[in-house]
Amino acid sequence: MIVTFCGHAHFSKSEEIEQQILTFLEEKVGDQHADMYLGGYGGFDSFAYDCCKKYKDSHPQVSLIFVTPYLTADYQQNHLQYRKRIYRMRNKSNTT
Repeated sequence: MIVTFCGHAHFSKSEEIEQQILTFLEEKVGDQHADMYLGGYGGFDSFAYDCCKKYKDSHPQVSLIFVTPYLTADYQQNHLQYRKRIYRMRNKSNTT
């Protein structure tokens, strides 16, 4: 299964919305293998990553995959290494 999230730079997270996303993932993904494609720029992308990271903690068959939102040299220099590191750590931490 493939799950994608995309949103807006200006987003105010809340526990209610987080719970809605986690409930949605549990209902739609459950214990299936899933690749979750996430961006890395802006408030919603960060929020979606945090929700998916929480979901993955109890569902190790889930992979978090970073999709770069920009191909500019500035973004690549200032953000890409960090994103690679957190996604690599996240996907290795709970695998068997």
